[in-house]
Amino acid sequence: MQGRNEIAFGHSMIFYDFYRNTTWNLKIKKIRFLGEDVALVHAAGAVVKNGDPVPEEPDAVPLIVLNRIEMIGKLSPFRIHHMPLMSLGKTGI
Repeated sequence: MQGRNEIAFGHSMIFYDFYRNTTWNLKIKKIRFLGEDVALVHAAGAVVKNGDPVPEEPDAVPLIVLNRIEMIGKLSPFRIHHMPLMSLGKTGI
């Protein structure tokens, strides 16, 4: 996929189908501030269908870059990078 419109369309299909009626259950493992307005967050967790139990072992290990906006301290997800769990070993982070 290339370009903003193609990427947005691809993501809308994923959220409409796969992520519909789900919750992203994450535990923050580590936060590293890269500057006054940017933080790197290591997390682990799972995407869970509403009503299903949360698995004990994570199946997702996202690396999230947060960027402060509007000078009032709100943080907004800027980019999320999923790392394959198998490459990190059984315990993840």
